[in-house]
Formats: sequence, structure tokens, C-alpha cells
Amino acid sequence: MVKVISFDVGGTLIDTEKGFMQNLLKDSPFKEEIKSIIYTTKDYSLKKEQLLLKYLTEYQIQNIKNFYAHKKITPLRPFVGSLFALLRNNRYQIIIASNRHCFSKNTVSFINVLSFISAFFYSNEIGVVKPNPLFFKYCAEKMSINCGDILHIGDSIKSDFFCASQAGCKSLLWDNDKADIENIYNILNFIKIPKPDIF
Repeated sequence: MVKVISFDVGGTLIDTEKGFMQNLLKDSPFKEEIKSIIYTTKDYSLKKEQLLLKYLTEYQIQNIKNFYAHKKITPLRPFVGSLFALLRNNRYQIIIASNRHCFSKNTVSFINVLSFISAFFYSNEIGVVKPNPLFFKYCAEKMSINCGDILHIGDSIKSDFFCASQAGCKSLLWDNDKADIENIYNILNFIKIPKPDIF
């Protein structure tokens, strides 16, 4: 039985992650150094963010964090508040479960929906990155539930849908080729909540 509904952020609750690497390469301090690291370093075992953390100096890393701290806040999709309120009124807990770049932690605002959210789980804070199923096992443990009690919703087939399924969670794909309302009704149909008129 679903007790907790988990949401990815980039591509799901916001329209896009706003091109983390594109922003770094275009606007950030030390963009030439960043380009050099990303395009010439042949350390294929590391993701791009990990490469930057490994090869940039502490001074450069702090400057990039400061750069992102002053970036424009990315708004949530318009429906999020209404959907979260509906889910909580039907006694579901809501958690945020998302990969997040340590440089860009302040660029999405949940201020208007904080009262609906039971917990935040971010990869750069827990030390496990989706698509590793341990990510969701960690979430379940911290929420004192079984993975089978979680329904995860995200836009990535690999990092959200399959990852959550492999951990034993239920999962739904947020399809960005469909209208938001279709994705919302897909969620409501899955957990058998009648379609309201609020969307």
C-alpha cells in the first residue's frame, strides 16, 4: 500500500534543471577551467560534477557556489501546490527525492509548499546518486517504511522509473511529451483518487 509519494525535481516539479552544465560553461566564474576539465579529463569513472570537485581548487569551488547562490530562483510548476494539497488531504506523505548538484542547491524554491513536504532527500547530501537503488532504500529507512510503501514519480526512465522499481518501490514516469494534466491524472488514477476540478 502506498504511504509516501516521492517526487523528483528537475524535469518533474520544475520544467527543467535549467541546464546546470550549460550555465556553468556559459556564465560562471572559471568557465574556461571548467571547459578544460570537462572536455579534456579522461577520468570516465566520475560524473561531471565529481570531476569539478576533484580538479577545481577550494577557492574556485566556493566562487561557483556563490555564483549559484545569487542565481534567479526557479519556480515550481503551477500545479504543484494544488497537487500536494490534494495528496496530503488524502493522507499521503510527500517527500522530495532528487539528484542535486552541490553547486546549485539554492536555485529551486519550495517555500509555498513546505507545509506539505515531510522530508527532502538529495543525492549530494546523502552520498548516493540515482540510479543507484540504495538511494530509495535510504529514503525508506529514514521514513521508517518499506520501499514498497513508496510511489516515486520522475521524468528519467533510468534514474527514476527503473531505479525506484529496482529498489522495490512503485514508480510512475513523468512524461514531458504529455501535458501536465495528463501526468497528474496518471498519478491520481494510480492511487485511485477521483479527478478534482482544481487543475
